[in-house]
Formats: sequence, structure tokens, C-alpha cells
Amino acid sequence: MTEEEKKIEAPSTEPENAASPFIGLKKNEDPVPSEEVKLRDLLEKNLKWSQIIYEQNRRISRRLLWSSIFSWFKWIIFIGALVWGTWYVWPMARNLMAQYEALTSGVSSGQKLDQPTLDKILKMIPLTDTEKEQIKAMNK
Repeated sequence: MTEEEKKIEAPSTEPENAASPFIGLKKNEDPVPSEEVKLRDLLEKNLKWSQIIYEQNRRISRRLLWSSIFSWFKWIIFIGALVWGTWYVWPMARNLMAQYEALTSGVSSGQKLDQPTLDKILKMIPLTDTEKEQIKAMNK
């Protein structure tokens, strides 16, 4: 026997009863240490949690997408309503301004109205007869 063979066959210096993770296993059996079992369990738990978190992230992402879509939709409706209101209300506002200018044309503050102009204004305003008479008396 060569020295290399003696080193290979040399008996171990550890006693047979020493604490080992391989206690109760046969010599030729492929052992799975308890650390590997724990590691495998941790990896399985980690995989399950990762799947749960992935599903939650998908739901959150979908909600954020729809939230942003409806936010843009809200602004489009708001701006559309403003444009539509401006488009249809503007002619009525111009007509109202023309009527107001017709009422106030030639009248400055403190100036008394002539009788025909005052009668035209009083016909447009829904007042009772006594109120109309009070306004005529104030104009005299």
C-alpha cells in the first residue's frame, strides 16, 4: 500500500458517538441535512409570498390604470362642458348685454330718465302697479 491509499483508508479521529447531523443514517445513504430542509421550507414560503405579492401588485396596477383613465375622462368632460357652455351661452350673453346697453344708453349716474324710456323699462320689469308708481315718483 502506498501512502496515498493509507491516507484514504485512515480511520477518522472523531468518535462514532459524536453529535452529527447524519445520526441514524446508514453509511451509504444520501443524507439531507436539517439545514437544507429548513432552507427548502423557507424557499417554498418565499415563493408563496412572492406569488401573493405579485397578484396584489397586478390588482393595484390595474386600479391605478383605470383611475388614471377615468381621471382623464373627468377632465375631458369638464373641459367639454365649458366649451359647450361657452359656445351656446355666448350669443345669449351678447343679446343680454345689448339689451342692457339699450336700457342704459344716454343715461349717466344721477340723470333722470325721460317718460317714454322709463315706461319701456317698467314694461320689461315684472313690478306691481304701486311699485311702478313709486319709481315714476322717484324719477320726477
